Amino acid sequence: YLGEFGDIARFLARPPADALALVDEFERRFAAYVGVRNGIATCTGRWGLELILRHLRLPARAEVIVPAYTLADLLQVIAAAGLRPVAADIDRRTFNIDPADVERRITPRTAAILGTHIFGAPCDLDALLDIARRKGLEVIEDCAHAAGASYRGRRVGTFGRAAFFSFEVIKPLSAFGGGMVVTHDDALARRIRREVAALPNSRSALPVKVLLALADEALLRSPAFGPAVRLLADPSTRRLMTGLYWLLHGSTRPRRSRFAPLQALLGLRQLPRLDARNAARR
Repeated sequence: YLGEFGDIARFLARPPADALALVDEFERRFAAYVGVRNGIATCTGRWGLELILRHLRLPARAEVIVPAYTLADLLQVIAAAGLRPVAADIDRRTFNIDPADVERRITPRTAAILGTHIFGAPCDLDALLDIARRKGLEVIEDCAHAAGASYRGRRVGTFGRAAFFSFEVIKPLSAFGGGMVVTHDDALARRIRREVAALPNSRSALPVKVLLALADEALLRSPAFGPAVRLLADPSTRRLMTGLYWLLHGSTRPRRSRFAPLQALLGLRQLPRLDARNAARR
């Protein structure tokens, strides 16, 4: 993160006059990298999912089939959009959603399938898209960990009606928070963009997030990590450890706001290096 420290320090010392234009540029360049017409930066990836679900205008209380192995917060996001998550099992070889079980879970109330690319490994999009075409369902791609991943020669995020990415610290492209909705659907993009544009500008806790990210990284690489995990796994100390974590990280919890220009700057710096970062991860 040394290069990012320099960018952050220079930005805070002398913010550019056209700072908001950085967000527009990052949206355009990220959408072009993925291979879609529209990119809309969001304060978090999971809020990007909520925006997609609400602006797809799915029927109230419709069902969204999700992988049984996923981020628990996404179930709350789906419920917040007035929809009902339905879990389908995963393929034990890939940990991605099992298309055969997806088909078994479809009911007259089913409206969409959430295809998660777990840890950046693409799910079986051919099978999911075939099911969606036959059953008249929407496919939404969860690309939170998958920036830069490809499926049959195309970037993920280009197959379904829309997709969302995350730029948290552990993701391939890290802007220390935030996310992106991408879609070929111009009308859907306009509806989402109008809602995002009405939000207040971000009062980013980014410098604090950078310091906490470095502290987390140091802990992961230190001998203290083992005891910390044991305390977190023990029911008698789990609440204490979780409380300590949120005491430190609570000030960086995202609030509904626009994507920060400083985050866009970091995204623009990292985007040209994304393929190399993914190669190093592999």
